[in-house]
Amino acid sequence: MNVSVCVHNKDRADMLARCLESVLAQDHRPLEAVILDAGSGDGSAGVIAQWTERAKAVGIAVTARDVPMAGVPASRNMAAAAATGDLLLFIDNDAEFAAPDAVTRAVRAFADDPRLGVLAFLILRGFSDDIDPAAWAFRRPATRWRDTPFETFTFAGAGFCVRAEAFARAGGFWERLTYGREEEELALALLDLGYCLRYFPEVAVRHHFDPRGRADWSRRRFLELQNGLLVYARRLPALAAIPLCGLRVLSMSLRLLCRREGRLPELLCALPAAHRLWYGPPGPERRPVSWAALRRCLALNLDRTEPAVCGTDAFTPRRIDILGAPLDAISFEEMLTRIRHAARTGRRLRIAPSSIDFVMKARRDKIFRRELWDTELVIADGVPLTWAARLLGSPVKGRVSGTDMVWHIARLSAEESFGVAMIGGRYEITAKAAEVMREAFPGARLHPLETPFPLTSEANRELTARIRELDCAVVLCALGAPRQERWVRDNLEACGCSVGSGIGSAFDIISGEKPRAPAWMRDNGLEWLHRLCQEPRRLFRRYIIEDMPFVLILAGELLRRRLCG
Repeated sequence: MNVSVCVHNKDRADMLARCLESVLAQDHRPLEAVILDAGSGDGSAGVIAQWTERAKAVGIAVTARDVPMAGVPASRNMAAAAATGDLLLFIDNDAEFAAPDAVTRAVRAFADDPRLGVLAFLILRGFSDDIDPAAWAFRRPATRWRDTPFETFTFAGAGFCVRAEAFARAGGFWERLTYGREEEELALALLDLGYCLRYFPEVAVRHHFDPRGRADWSRRRFLELQNGLLVYARRLPALAAIPLCGLRVLSMSLRLLCRREGRLPELLCALPAAHRLWYGPPGPERRPVSWAALRRCLALNLDRTEPAVCGTDAFTPRRIDILGAPLDAISFEEMLTRIRHAARTGRRLRIAPSSIDFVMKARRDKIFRRELWDTELVIADGVPLTWAARLLGSPVKGRVSGTDMVWHIARLSAEESFGVAMIGGRYEITAKAAEVMREAFPGARLHPLETPFPLTSEANRELTARIRELDCAVVLCALGAPRQERWVRDNLEACGCSVGSGIGSAFDIISGEKPRAPAWMRDNGLEWLHRLCQEPRRLFRRYIIEDMPFVLILAGELLRRRLCG
């Protein structure tokens, strides 16, 4: 596919040079750059002229024009009109591609999905690897953006790619929106036409926001109010648009009051002018959203929508969403392949054996949910969780038992001769579990370590130093969820280990301290009942009071999906 990279600029020569350098580094061909400059007086013209010569020398076609200052949407429309590519890749002048194969990855995604209209990119803040909080448009918790593609109904403007054919059919950006929210209007127009919008974290751009842009606060606040509500006024019937506009004004007012910014009078003074724009003569042209597009927007509950396929090999399993918690569709053998590879190469791999209890904890604890989504591998350690995935239309490859994983890590240790540190729980039980596994796998380098309780900062430093001295590649942590997952997250690097996993009560079961459920109970999703009968006082609250609502929540989600088509 021929790709046209569209860049609009106004007085950002410093950042424009960085943006254009990242375009020059792209390895995709044929590639065209369309650069529009809205009368900059800071040396941008010289930057563009110098860059043009270098770009043409490496086979990048360049169209550079001076345009009147007419707002970002109008500038983007002008760039699209001058472009000749099959794909239009828009990148702001204060952003840059994070990798030289960004365009190639985007092209591959469009080639794989003929319904795809827009590909929204991962937006990083400046030179860090943090998610840019200004990229509000995805309507999804920011930590979820890093690794998980998902279908969306709007996108952030710092970096995205759209089919030229779809852009033309949708009418381009609505130029009445001179600043902000033009992406939301285009997204609705594309949904009307039946296109799919996809967030795609494999393409990342770094957004270097200009702090000078915050100085003109009054203008930005007015434009946010005007443009954000103009979409409602144009798209929805008055009976729906007026209450939504009122709620938006109320939320903005409350935010100003709570933050004590002292700008509420300026906001209220902007209302009459905004109202005249919404409904006064000649009035905004009506372009109501179609029922099909509206129903798709309502059905896209983004915290629970199944993500796209992230990959096809054992190192990039498909990650799905189970009522807000992540789960990787990976088989037991594929998981062992990843562990073996990580132990050999030093590639970091954190594993979280998930269960219904994990899902419910993640729903109650936003921090834990964010930590789970940041974990490299979340496996289904429970048959009921695999049933839930199948009912939600995202089947996984079967149960991946955490206890069985520990056994096989011991086997890999004997085969590959890497060390395994075992921490958490009573030392006598951990040591006995290590002894049992050494008998099964002679040569396994298993190191049970006494874990002090409470685990103070000083004691934790001594523990991680001891693990590093033992030259272990894997650390298995039995501290209970979510404490064990957080310990692995915070200490894996300090331990010098490649692989870290919480393993719950696996040491107790392997050592024989607690009997394991019979195979027929494990295979039929009744292991929790066996454990409840063994420890009713400790587990009654967890399984019956805290976890049983999972069934009702799952039923409600299935009903919602049926009603939404």
